[in-house]
Amino acid sequence: MSALPHDEYTIDRLCEHATRGLEDPSAIGVNDAALIEQFELAAAALGVALVGEPEPMPRNVRAALSAAAREHESPKLRLAGTPATPRKRGNISGATALGWIAAAACLTIAVYAWMNPRPPARPSAPSIAAQYDALAACPGVVRASWVGLDDLLGVPAHAYDEELAGEIIWDHDSQTGFMKFTGLAANEPDEFQYQLWIFDAERRVGDLPQFAIEGLPDLLTQRPVDGGVFDAATLARTNTPGEIIIPIDAKLPVGNAAIFAITVEPPGGVVVSDRDIVTAAIAG
Repeated sequence: MSALPHDEYTIDRLCEHATRGLEDPSAIGVNDAALIEQFELAAAALGVALVGEPEPMPRNVRAALSAAAREHESPKLRLAGTPATPRKRGNISGATALGWIAAAACLTIAVYAWMNPRPPARPSAPSIAAQYDALAACPGVVRASWVGLDDLLGVPAHAYDEELAGEIIWDHDSQTGFMKFTGLAANEPDEFQYQLWIFDAERRVGDLPQFAIEGLPDLLTQRPVDGGVFDAATLARTNTPGEIIIPIDAKLPVGNAAIFAITVEPPGGVVVSDRDIVTAAIAG
């Protein structure tokens, strides 16, 4: 057995050659072919021990294994009755043994790294603000500003309208959208939640005549599409003070979004709302 090099750099290069198959072994800086072969055979043995699924091994490791197999398959013949030549055993010092143990540990790590490459890092998901900006930049997106009851109907503003402002965007093609608010009062989810309703110009009207309002479209008498229940929570806030962005969760396809309304509902939302409207937005 060849003596192990004393410097860590050479050992690392030998491990790299044995596990990754450098094209030019001389690049290692070691002229001891037997030592190089010992590392290659050790890498192959470790590979067999650690392998889960068969993988291609470096060409130099395969060649070393093939050469070793040929040597053991063709032993020298001797006449019957003649004693076999005893195999010489070298004495290995304790320091050399410890060095080989350390090299074996390094080689084990190198083989494991070769056989278990680290998967590429997953790209982080864009922030909700970045998603909002990306959708807002798409052509054909519906955009409408929130309007308070005082401006919409000439009645006092809702109690949860704290100088509410913002807008809603909706993309018909992807059936996705976002709501942006400032001035929407924070809610306790176990007490009440906000719910979005989408009035679709292509849906039937007149099912709920009690909600007709003089001077406003007959769309208010239809059964609107449930756009999802949400909270004005801290988790939805952006870097702009007091601003929140909420994704729309439409429960049915929307053909032509015309009016959006936010109502106050019991926790979990409802199927038919009593229309406690906080704010609304009318598409242009």
